[in-house]
Amino acid sequence: MNLSVAPKVTAKLYYEKELKDALTPTPQGPVPKTSGTVINGNDKTLELGPKGRCIANFTTIRLEKVQRPDRGKNDELVTEQKYGIVFSMEIRVRDQSYPLKALSLPIVLVSQTSQECMAKGTLIWDAAFSEMERTPFEYHPKAPWRDVKRVLSSLFEEQTGRGLNEDHLLYLARTIFRDKKRQQSNFDGLEVTEKQLIKDKMVSARPESFSFWKWFWANLNLCRDRVKTEWQDEIIHGFISKDDARCRLENQPLGTFLLRFSETSIEASQKAEFCGHLTVAVVEIDPTIGQKSVFF
Repeated sequence: MNLSVAPKVTAKLYYEKELKDALTPTPQGPVPKTSGTVINGNDKTLELGPKGRCIANFTTIRLEKVQRPDRGKNDELVTEQKYGIVFSMEIRVRDQSYPLKALSLPIVLVSQTSQECMAKGTLIWDAAFSEMERTPFEYHPKAPWRDVKRVLSSLFEEQTGRGLNEDHLLYLARTIFRDKKRQQSNFDGLEVTEKQLIKDKMVSARPESFSFWKWFWANLNLCRDRVKTEWQDEIIHGFISKDDARCRLENQPLGTFLLRFSETSIEASQKAEFCGHLTVAVVEIDPTIGQKSVFF
């Protein structure tokens, strides 16, 4: 390959259903339609980088005139629509031209910060439950709980420095599957759909109505941004039901308390990093009966 005349690399944005044809060196039929204009996507020079690698450095990508697909009767949200950027160039070897193309990781385009949480859910599921070699951007729409719980725990560990223990994961499984009695080992083989995890509303979410994913992400934000030290030191239990909290506290001395995540409310905010709420379960004397009781 002769780099005396450095090749130019271009970047074009496509909706996922156009990507297969867009990646074909010489596509048959209609030319794939781009989904917008990459303002700074033209004529990036391919340069020789470290270890003999060739690099075209797109430091920032600016999009304009983005055209979303016609959803028709589909209830697909904009945060579920995936796009890809195709990087194209042509090289010459011994007077022969060869077109080369490469595809970015999937991208979800949002127009407001409040959509970022759901967009991240789409991308995290795609990254966790898809094959390395695939038609863009095919993925598995359901996965065993044993795999889903690893992803959830890994997210907490990466973002907050403390992963989720078996008690946390059992509570999350019972929340997703809406089964308060089943034990962890009996959940592991059950399959979770992307819809269950990302879109379905929590039964306890009244009156605000939010999905499991939005609630989970809000509590992750809370632990990362506001109570990270307390979460890492295990002062906050977090994911535990009222019934289990009551069982843990009912034989404890007066004044003993436990901090848990509320299942009924999260921060009402349009910002990207909204947080969950902590609630206290405490052992006190019930004045109506004169006996020790657990209050929430």
